[in-house]
Amino acid sequence: MSGTKNNYWIKSGIINILQNFSGTLINLAIFFVLVRLLTKNDYGVWGIFLQTVTILEIIRNGLIQSALIKFMSGSEKKEHSDIFSATLTISGSLTVLCILLNLIFAGYLSRLLKAPELEPMFHLYNIVFIFSGILTQFNCIEQANFKYTGVLFSGLARQSVLCLFLFICLFFTLRPT
Repeated sequence: MSGTKNNYWIKSGIINILQNFSGTLINLAIFFVLVRLLTKNDYGVWGIFLQTVTILEIIRNGLIQSALIKFMSGSEKKEHSDIFSATLTISGSLTVLCILLNLIFAGYLSRLLKAPELEPMFHLYNIVFIFSGILTQFNCIEQANFKYTGVLFSGLARQSVLCLFLFICLFFTLRPT
């Protein structure tokens, strides 16, 4: 029993280290490519965009993630569907609210900051925001069941898409617009 428990913690620790290490490496690669592709102004706009969407993600995920993991991991299996339904409803409501706020204020924010590039970026992010909400729900369920490989691979896939796109732009001298 003790050997199995130790093996679980070692495996989980290795997965966690891989997730953090690979995320850092991919983000570093993204940074190096972006500073070569974007002007100072465009990179500043990218920074504002990232900060804004990070706030939106924290608003939604902060209210859902720890509660879902906590209640699912500490409850009977028969209650899991009720817990999942409740968090899905809350997450869906917050997602719709954030998307509405994004649609309402994207134009105003882009004009206020004199960064017209922000408005289409925010509009496109609404689609990503829906999918990231669904992905977060599944990641939380996996964490509640003390499994972490899906979280590792979904995070890698999510970051790798942007990284791959930027490397294609860099190598083929395309400028992302």
